[in-house]
Amino acid sequence: MSTYSYGHRKPTSVSATSPGSAATSRSVLARVVDIVLNSSHKDYQTFGKDKSINGIRYRLLTSTVIQGDEQFVRDQLPFAYQEDTNIKRIPLIGEIVEIRPQTFSDKPFYSFPKNANNSTLANINPDLSNEEYIEIAENEIEGVRKANQLESIKGDVILEGRSGQSLRFSSFKTPRWDYIDPTASGSPITVLRNGQGAEPVGSTVFEDINKDDSSVYLTSNHVLPITPGSRKRKSYLEKPTEVDTFRGKQAVVNADRVVINSREDSTLLSGKKSVGLSAESVNLDGSVYVGIDAPKVYLGEVASDEGQPAVRGEALTAVLNDLVSTLTQASALLKTAAPNPVAITLALQNVAGVFDSHANTLKALIPDTKSKKVFVE
Repeated sequence: MSTYSYGHRKPTSVSATSPGSAATSRSVLARVVDIVLNSSHKDYQTFGKDKSINGIRYRLLTSTVIQGDEQFVRDQLPFAYQEDTNIKRIPLIGEIVEIRPQTFSDKPFYSFPKNANNSTLANINPDLSNEEYIEIAENEIEGVRKANQLESIKGDVILEGRSGQSLRFSSFKTPRWDYIDPTASGSPITVLRNGQGAEPVGSTVFEDINKDDSSVYLTSNHVLPITPGSRKRKSYLEKPTEVDTFRGKQAVVNADRVVINSREDSTLLSGKKSVGLSAESVNLDGSVYVGIDAPKVYLGEVASDEGQPAVRGEALTAVLNDLVSTLTQASALLKTAAPNPVAITLALQNVAGVFDSHANTLKALIPDTKSKKVFVE
């Protein structure tokens, strides 16, 4: 909701304070009534186009209440610009901000929303004498996923969004969050979380790598109790430390789906010890080719015993061609033999000579048909 609406009733309140000087002569508290979020807002042209973005119409908390026309009421309210353009906390309608004068400008600027309710979702403080504000407060957070605040640890630096997004910089242990145990106390950990798990609203929570929607963990000396999507590691001769028992410097991304995409060049994955892929199916698709190279390539769990080397196609073809040639010669000799015992005996002797002359050649070629680096189960 980006524009102020009175709902079904006629307006009952308007600021009697002038939009200009009184609002900028000193710091005052005010309720947010309207926000310029894009160039389609009617105040975009009035208050400096791009300069007006994230600016607000506001009503002073100390303003008097009089009767007035709906549009007149809104258009007569004063306007303030955002105070910080690098770190932005866009208020909700009905939240309280501080309107601050600036020595370098005659324009008023507003602060981050005040902590009226100690809520990360909304700190709307409706004017209870004005039913429209109560309706606005309800509309502003309708459909928004509610989330609990993160529980702090001494020394933390935490940035929280309104719906369970957070960034925590931490290092001190606490018995209430075992991600920083006594061994890891004092070692930095950074957690970026988007969406908290299904927790009852109303209490503080810690990040949960298995329940939160998606998260990134950067550790230095920590063990993360992550549940992997697959634990199959049968292709390994020496299995790596499992993801939920490894302690040390690691970057862990956890979500229902992870996509890494290189639009123009390459995606390169490298590991000093290994790169492990484990899933219900592992698929490699190449538009030009798929290349696999190593001193030893094992296809299958027990292929590492090297009992079954893969067959080299061209070498096997040479052996089979030589064998076919030998059989062809033998067949020709038998076909030309006269139908009498002497001729047949002579033909068989000639066939035996052909086999004898080729046997050693074929035997020498057989070892070359086996791969020296690819082995199968």
